[in-house]
Amino acid sequence: MDGFECIVISTNAVPKAASEEKSCKGNRKISLPMLFIGIEMTEGKNRIETTRLLFVIPNVERNLMRDHNYFVYILTNWNNKVMYIGMTNDLERRLYEHKNKLVEGFTKRYNIHKLVYYEHTTDVYEAIAREKEIKKWRREKKNRLVETMNPEWNDLSCGWF
Repeated sequence: MDGFECIVISTNAVPKAASEEKSCKGNRKISLPMLFIGIEMTEGKNRIETTRLLFVIPNVERNLMRDHNYFVYILTNWNNKVMYIGMTNDLERRLYEHKNKLVEGFTKRYNIHKLVYYEHTTDVYEAIAREKEIKKWRREKKNRLVETMNPEWNDLSCGWF
């Protein structure tokens, strides 16, 4: 589950009956908002030996402190005949990899390293969906998209490296 952390709270020697008052070992008090998802119990002779409470806690702090940046981008070759659509969380690093042929594959094989279009979002699911959407388009529609940002089809990464 993205954006959530699953934790297990273990409690040993939990009394079988509620009337038995006994202190439980391993109790932890948590003040974060959480979603209870289940209990695991192991039974012994006359009582429950181990109880595990399963919770899911939203990673609110982690999500607020980290900047999320995702890019959907279009690369082409020197004469704009071959296109590549990709998605990354670090556009500058990824273009460096394409331009220096550090990764085996389509862009290396067909010498595709000219950045002609990109979009930015902070939502990874939105970026993935947009990449898939653009990949399904006909070439004419992709060309029109590039021309909205870059009518001359210049390398937008010129001067980055």
